[in-house]
Amino acid sequence: MGVGCKIYETRPGACRTFFCEYRLNAELGEEWKPNLCNIVVTVERQARRINVLLDDGHFDAWRKEPYYSQIKTMALNILRQRGHLIVWEGLEGIGILPHKEVRLGRPQANQVIVAGRRMTEQGEEFDIMALDRNDPRLKPSS
Repeated sequence: MGVGCKIYETRPGACRTFFCEYRLNAELGEEWKPNLCNIVVTVERQARRINVLLDDGHFDAWRKEPYYSQIKTMALNILRQRGHLIVWEGLEGIGILPHKEVRLGRPQANQVIVAGRRMTEQGEEFDIMALDRNDPRLKPSS
């Protein structure tokens, strides 16, 4: 982003058919246009994940309004649907929860991102973490 695609005329087919959430979701206003905000939002429906990708040199863009509060709302909504939202500062992931952020680091080939929700006397509580695929916590309890 920033200066646009340098291979626009010869871009790969995947690029030709790609549309960020700004183009697909009417709830994201003009302020979400990637060349204005330095943010691209994508949705991986099968993984139930929203990705917030930041331009290099603009890793703080998501913390500014109106983006920050909207990202927190998106995170809460997808967490309630058993999904999760990750902000990507380059290759470093940050799991977004309603009341905190969790640095997940660089994803490893053997890891999965797991988000959970539980009800307590204080209300809903959420957590998110990167776990090794063989972690015993991922096995169904009998």
